[in-house]
Amino acid sequence: MCGADEEEVRFQRKLLDGVKQGWVEIRAGERVYAHLYFIVLHQLMRLLATGPKAQRICNDVGRLCDVKPPTSFFSARHGREIERLHVNQRRTLLMMADYLLQGWPERFITICQRNRIWSSTLLKDLEYAPFWYWQVIHDYLYRTSYCPSDEEVLSAIKYISGTDGIVCKKAISKCLGVNDAFRKRKTKIAFDIKPFHPKLANHRID
Repeated sequence: MCGADEEEVRFQRKLLDGVKQGWVEIRAGERVYAHLYFIVLHQLMRLLATGPKAQRICNDVGRLCDVKPPTSFFSARHGREIERLHVNQRRTLLMMADYLLQGWPERFITICQRNRIWSSTLLKDLEYAPFWYWQVIHDYLYRTSYCPSDEEVLSAIKYISGTDGIVCKKAISKCLGVNDAFRKRKTKIAFDIKPFHPKLANHRID
């Protein structure tokens, strides 16, 4: 697992030192306040564990750092908070998030671009994005009026259905981190989405 025990010990020491010192070095000569580092670390753990693109980036990072992530971090349909995960699952997420942050920002940019992970996903549900994280996303991973692919839309529908959510265009767009996932679509596939709840599939929702 990313060099197994040695890497885990190194990262744990880095986190503990960050709490003690009040700062974390994200790359040689560049330090950020510890609480701003932990905000990003938590966001990356959420990226790896939740959302329709989680499995894609999880598999890629797992392959690169020799970690075998589970098919899904959440077996139950209710609750997607990473704080509720088993300690071993959180350990896996921490090691993969650490891998993304190593060699900052080049490795992070390369992996996100390869997996088509853009600003809308990386900043999703993040009330305050630390500048050192936001700047990299703005400069290299920002997409204006991004139109999700058919595969991404279908993945979002599957994800929402699996969480007992109400499948509708608004929910799909929010899940993908865009204002309107169906605007300016050039696909020949028609998505005739009518609001429905998995448990109330026959019940019309106005």
